[in-house]
Parts: sequence; structure tokens; C-alpha cells
Amino acid sequence: MKKTQSRQPAFPLRFTTMKSLLFAFGILALAWIFFFVEIFKWYPRLPEHVATHFDWAGHPNGWMSRAAHLKILIALGLGAPVFIAAICYATRFIPAAFVNIPNREYWLAPERRAQTSTKLFRHGILLAAIMTAFITGVHLLIVGANLAVRPGVSPTAAETVYADFVAPASHALIGAFVVAIAVWTVALVLEFRRPKR
Repeated sequence: MKKTQSRQPAFPLRFTTMKSLLFAFGILALAWIFFFVEIFKWYPRLPEHVATHFDWAGHPNGWMSRAAHLKILIALGLGAPVFIAAICYATRFIPAAFVNIPNREYWLAPERRAQTSTKLFRHGILLAAIMTAFITGVHLLIVGANLAVRPGVSPTAAETVYADFVAPASHALIGAFVVAIAVWTVALVLEFRRPKR
């Protein structure tokens, strides 16, 4: 006669999962600290009218006041990451049909739903940190472009300076962001592979 074993939850909320969640929070916190340090470090040095938008060749085609730039930057630096993390956290409450992950039926089964939602939240926090780093990079690019043009420089010379700095720097920043998103996506897919029996 076979002994009946007590069944344990398939995916208990292990300490390692919470530890990795705290690690993700730490990365986001560091990203935010760096973000605010760089904002208030460079804000007083920016001109009253800041070039904030550039075409693909690096020429400025949009300006705003320094104060407006600060407000928009803080709104983006806080709002976008919080929104991303909140969406991932909400996966524990919304119907499974609206959660788009690999092997959804397996990972969102009732006995695995809690731990799966915690994992998604961790990935959301890491994505929020990537977004914060990208917005910080955009801010530093804008700062560099505006400080590179000294008062009294002719518009033609200024556009040349902008193009020489902004175009390569922006291309590098976008490239780094794309690579970071690709790595994050691969990690998400690997996380939710269906385990082999």
C-alpha cells in the first residue's frame, strides 16, 4: 500500500525569490539616485532656453525653458518607471488572458500564480531601472549639447557643434538602450520556459 504524501504548494514563495526582488529594488534605487544627482548637478549650469530636441543629424529643432525642461524630466524619470513597475505588479490581479508571457497556461495556473506575479514584478522593476538610466542618458546628452555651445557663437557654428556631439552620442545611447531591452527580453523568455519533467 502506497503512503500518501502531503502535497506542498508547487511554487512556494522562496527566500531566493524575495532576495532577487530586493536586489532589483536596489538597482532601481541606485538608478534614481544617479538620476536626481545628475539633474540637480547640471540644472543651474543650463541656459535659460534649452535645446531639448534634435533631428537625426544632431541639429536642434525644439527648445523650452530650463524650468519646463526640469519639470518634464522629473515627470518622465519618475512616472515612466513607476508605470512600468505598476503594470507588472498588477498582473497578480488582472485576468490571465491579459497577461502575455511565454507558456502562460502553465505559469499562471492557480498554484503558480503568486510566484509568477512576483517574478514579473521583479522584471518590471529591472525594466524601470533601464528606463531610468535611458532618461538620465538623454538628460546628460541635452546638457552636453547645450554646454558645448558658448555664448556668442554664430548659429551656423552652433549647429555644427550640436551635430558633431549630439548625433554620435544619441546613436550610441539608443544603441545601448536597444541592447539593454534585448537582454531584458531574453532574460524574461528564459525565466518563463516550461520546466522539463
